[in-house]
Amino acid sequence: MEKGKILIIDDETPVGTALINWLTKEEYEVVFVASGEEGLESIENNQYDAVMLDIRMPSVDGLSVLSKIRETDSKLVIIIMTAFPSDDTIDKALALGAYNYITKPFDMDKISSLIEKAVSYSRVMRATEDQIS
Repeated sequence: MEKGKILIIDDETPVGTALINWLTKEEYEVVFVASGEEGLESIENNQYDAVMLDIRMPSVDGLSVLSKIRETDSKLVIIIMTAFPSDDTIDKALALGAYNYITKPFDMDKISSLIEKAVSYSRVMRATEDQIS
C-alpha cells in the first residue's frame, strides 16, 4: 500500500519544492499547487490523504480555503502551515476543522511524524465512513 497522497498548497515555490523533495523521499505521492484556487480545484478532482495548507497567500488566504474545503468535505485532514503563528489564527484554523498546524521554518522530522499520523487518521476516518454507509 502506498504511504499516502499529500497536497501542498503554498504560494512560496521554495517551500513547496522542499516539501516535495522530503515527502517524496519518504515515499509519499505529492502534489504541489501555488494558490488557494488551484488547491480547491485539485481537491475537487482528486482524493488526498492529507493537505498541507499555508495560511498567508495572496488572493485567497488559507483560512478561506479551509472554510471552503469544509463546505464539501468534513473529513479531509488539513495541516495548517504558517510562518506567522498567532493564537488567534491557530484557534480559528482549529475551529474550522484543521487537524493540526506546523510553523515555518520546518523541522522536517516533525513534518514526517505529523504526516504519518495525519495519513493514518485519514484512513481510519475513511474506513469508518465506509463501514457506516
